[in-house]
Amino acid sequence: MTSPFDRALPPLTDLPSPPRLPEENPALVPPGEILIDSRRALTRRMLRIVWVPALVLMTMWLVLVFVYVSGASPTFWSLSLLVGLVEPHYLRAALGSLGFTSSGLWTTVLFLPAAATAISVALLPLAAIAISGINPRHHLSEAGFQRTVATRITAVLMAPVLVTVAILTLLVAQPFGRVPFLHWPSLSPGPLTALCAGLLAIMLAWVSIRSWMSAPRVLGITPAAALETTARLDRDHDARRRAARQVLAQERRHLPPNPGTPEASGALTARGLATSVLVQGGAWLRWVAPALLGLGVMVFGIADVVAVFTGMGQDLQAVQSAPLKWPTVLGAALIALVTVAAAAFAPALAAPLSRSQRA
Repeated sequence: MTSPFDRALPPLTDLPSPPRLPEENPALVPPGEILIDSRRALTRRMLRIVWVPALVLMTMWLVLVFVYVSGASPTFWSLSLLVGLVEPHYLRAALGSLGFTSSGLWTTVLFLPAAATAISVALLPLAAIAISGINPRHHLSEAGFQRTVATRITAVLMAPVLVTVAILTLLVAQPFGRVPFLHWPSLSPGPLTALCAGLLAIMLAWVSIRSWMSAPRVLGITPAAALETTARLDRDHDARRRAARQVLAQERRHLPPNPGTPEASGALTARGLATSVLVQGGAWLRWVAPALLGLGVMVFGIADVVAVFTGMGQDLQAVQSAPLKWPTVLGAALIALVTVAAAAFAPALAAPLSRSQRA
């Protein structure tokens, strides 16, 4: 044991990197480490438990249909519903004036959620392919491995709705004029309110599906939290040792790169910058995006109310919100680019700035 009065030695630099063991041949994996016999068996297991995500997806699509229909001007639709309680024919007239028909809406509500959910369920073999190539040893911890499995399955199931929302947003935002079959004329406050509300519904569905399609339920393995609890607190010494060996064998966060090695400057490479953006983007989606989308619903909703009541002198059915100005869109895009660049270079700048605090 060293004396507390000893002077701290400077950190060693220019040391060689720890040697990497060669990759194991998948055919030589011990039988005890094989989780699933085949991708087909994995797909069958996911099909047995996909009924809960299917219900979540159908509910989400119903919400998105309602958000899209009311998105042209949520305030106008709210007023139309209030007037429709007294004069039902007014609501039908409002539907017709905005390009909707009762039969078309009923057909969409009855068939679109079911068809879109069926497409998501049909993509489960792709989810099996996406998670079958995951190597647990490539992740920092057992918890990180299990999160990756659940995230990839959820991403495959949510791919149709994410692609649909992205295409809809691009078609509405394009500067070449209004697309004939779309009911949103532009990214005005009304559609932006609906877009924020729809993204909140998608995030809620993502969290629900991800919590259900977890790695322990899909692969039949022990949850990471339960494994760590067993390794620390279980009364059975043998079980505690087995769990501790499994946790420590997977735990790799105690192996930082040595100073002065090429790996220490890996944050400045293209892969390091992309990893930084992805990791921080995931954290923003969990903590910042819900607050921003909720704030967007309130701000754009108030702007839509102002636009509707400003045009009350006209026919209420002809009131449309003014689209956003292109300087506003360009300014928002510039702020987004600066934010992404700052997130990409933050770890590379933080490492040298904190080098004096390494001890």
